[in-house]
Amino acid sequence: MLQRYGARSSGLGFLSLSILLALILVYSPGVAAVGQEQTGRTLVIGKISANPKKHYGFLKPIADYAVSRMGDLGYTSARVVMAEDASQMARYLRRGQVDWVTETPFSSVILNRKSGAEYLLRKWKKGVAEYHSVFFVRKDSGIRGLEDLRIL
Repeated sequence: MLQRYGARSSGLGFLSLSILLALILVYSPGVAAVGQEQTGRTLVIGKISANPKKHYGFLKPIADYAVSRMGDLGYTSARVVMAEDASQMARYLRRGQVDWVTETPFSSVILNRKSGAEYLLRKWKKGVAEYHSVFFVRKDSGIRGLEDLRIL
């Protein structure tokens, strides 16, 4: 869906690039079938945030830009919804209250497991597609490898 409205267009600015590079999760029950006429739909972007004002200021222009490119799908307005934690966002996704979420890889895994949301795109960080992490644990923790870590 978003690739059609971003990757093939020319003259796209920062906002479209942000859309293409964002890690996005989409929950499918709210998506209309191809060719199904929809009018007056609102695109809802979600974010888990402890600083909603900051994230709203970044996401609202992206949502508005996406809607401006999705008129043929019936979208006429955009909204940004914030959640306090992954559990709340997973509930929004399961209920069909959010169309897409931009989140960290860790939160995305949790949302995928809790709501069935699917990964569509991923974010590049400072021009890099992938990066690695180093885990430090106490010697007496009992953790000897990644298999000893539990995500959920």
